[in-house]
Amino acid sequence: MQIRLSKGSDKPTTLRCLRDDGTETWTALKSITPHHDLMHYAVETTLNYRGAFYGLIAQGWNIEDFTTRLPDGSFRAMPPEAMAAETLVILLQGEQVSGGEQTDLLALVAAACAAHHVLPPQFTPEQVTRIRERFRGYWKQWQQLPPGETLELAFP
Repeated sequence: MQIRLSKGSDKPTTLRCLRDDGTETWTALKSITPHHDLMHYAVETTLNYRGAFYGLIAQGWNIEDFTTRLPDGSFRAMPPEAMAAETLVILLQGEQVSGGEQTDLLALVAAACAAHHVLPPQFTPEQVTRIRERFRGYWKQWQQLPPGETLELAFP
């Protein structure tokens, strides 16, 4: 699957995912969303996740499936790997915004997952270091991208 983050100029910033079968899903993004989406990419590719955000999109989910309420008011059920990845992404994203790394990240992820009755993701401190390094590289590419241009990433 091809992931295309297009930086808005006269049009909104967009995320477009082109699946291997030729289908696609896309959405206009808010200003913080590229940060979040690039962190997802770093987490999911480093940990070899196939059942989290990008993996689910590759399997046929549409982006709006993550935010659209069902007739009963609930959201579509997320697989455990997706919930665990989202927890890790949010905590790592918080680090990036605050400028300081969590020394107890493994414990924070485990506690957050337990609160949601989800098994925590299995990862090593070395993988976390790789996630952080990869994210910084993707984020630098995004920041240097001129308006109107597109950052393309392959998944997996």
